[in-house]
Amino acid sequence: MELNPNGVRLAKAYQGRAEVMPVGPVYLAIETTSHCNLECVMCPQPRMARAKSHMAEALFRRIVDQAAGKVAFAWLHLFGEPLANPRFVEMAAHASRFLRTGASTNVTLLRGKKAEEMAALPLDILLLSMDGITAPSYQRVRVRGDFAQVVDNVRAFAALWLARPPEARPRNVVVSFIDLPMLSDEVEEAEAFWRGIVGPAFILNRKPFHPWASQDALVEDLLRAVGGAQERVERRRGCHEFFRGLTVLSDGTCVACCNDYEGRMRLGNLAEQTLDEVWNGAPLRRLRRDRMLDNPLCRHCTMYEVEPEHALLPVSPFQPWHEMIGYTLTSPKGVSNNLET
Repeated sequence: MELNPNGVRLAKAYQGRAEVMPVGPVYLAIETTSHCNLECVMCPQPRMARAKSHMAEALFRRIVDQAAGKVAFAWLHLFGEPLANPRFVEMAAHASRFLRTGASTNVTLLRGKKAEEMAALPLDILLLSMDGITAPSYQRVRVRGDFAQVVDNVRAFAALWLARPPEARPRNVVVSFIDLPMLSDEVEEAEAFWRGIVGPAFILNRKPFHPWASQDALVEDLLRAVGGAQERVERRRGCHEFFRGLTVLSDGTCVACCNDYEGRMRLGNLAEQTLDEVWNGAPLRRLRRDRMLDNPLCRHCTMYEVEPEHALLPVSPFQPWHEMIGYTLTSPKGVSNNLET
């Protein structure tokens, strides 16, 4: 697996505790919308205070055009359901011309014409995110969702995807479910259940529970609700996220990472600044310099900790395929994961 040269340069900058990065980020997370039609019990989105909006297509294209030829991978979702944005398909198609791309959907809107359009998108990875394998368990987690409709949507989408040539569809489709403590009695059965729905060509992924950096009282409530409350621990060292990628909210605000659901730690705004200006701007340089990260967002976060000596490993956060490899390497035996490097 050949190392990405920009990823290598960023990894070396991380090892050297540099403040100014020699190249741009290797990945972006772009919130194409912050609207969602569900109220999932493990997600802060239903209770977040910041204004919800669809990202303007002009802003999205501005970001992608600046990233073209520099950024290796972009997630096209964050705190919202991408298909709630009526222009998502067109936006994703534009991004996929220049970047490796991935997106996640809760599947509730993946039907009819929208399903046909999504089956034809040249995404590198599409996550179908669901929890529970019965109507009662699903609706305990995915509040306002309809389990029977979701299963029908997945089955229909699988048929659409399989009918298309490999070069004209999402390269990797993943049925993804979270290892939620509240559903511990069903998680072991989920793989067999979904394999029976989608067959061998789809990837199945059991995701670890995301604790949202244990950053505030709202998150603590979420953790208790799903049975995942844990003792807070102090962060041991700095964070590699500030050295490898950038998260962009629907209004163009750039934040430190995907845990910042309220956009509290603002680094700049791509509606007013260039990608380069934000990436090496004063707020990010200050975070790269601060090894203790004694702030409410980072103080108790146990994520994104990589020893500097491990930053140059082939599978590291500084390699563009890192964003997909945790999903694609779970492919069934004998099924290609289509992951090109």
